[in-house]
Amino acid sequence: MNQRGDRGLSRLERATLRVETPVRRTVGSNRLNPLPHAGTISVFLLGVVIFTGIYITLFFSFGFEASYHSVEKMHAHRSRPWCEPSIATPRPVWS
Repeated sequence: MNQRGDRGLSRLERATLRVETPVRRTVGSNRLNPLPHAGTISVFLLGVVIFTGIYITLFFSFGFEASYHSVEKMHAHRSRPWCEPSIATPRPVWS
């Protein structure tokens, strides 16, 4: 890499270390600091997104009318209380 690129990378490294220093001080241990593990966490979350996308695609019918009915059917078959949306179905406070 040329000298200009090396200078840009060293500036980026110094900036990220400046951002990471307060986190490292707050956490107290480099093992518990989540910033060095950001790549691993990103790859894991990418896997979760890909898996859930494939899973939903298996039960999703394509087309304007069919997609509406597919989402309606997936929403109706929700049987676990932990996946019930709190924003989409507001409940009255007094009940």
